[in-house]
Amino acid sequence: RHYANYLKGLPNIKEYRLQLCQLKTLPELNEVLDTVIKAYTGYQFERRKIDMDAMAYSCGA
Repeated sequence: RHYANYLKGLPNIKEYRLQLCQLKTLPELNEVLDTVIKAYTGYQFERRKIDMDAMAYSCGA
């Protein structure tokens, strides 16, 4: 669940996220994260307009 928050917005990330959820050791985790870093090196997120009214509402303001 937490991996989804950190990886949100990356295209085709589902396969990596599923792998991360099944790992049992820290070396396995590091190996998959290294693969993710290599796969997305240079990736640029698309800029999008933020709706501040909706954001304030969802934050409980």
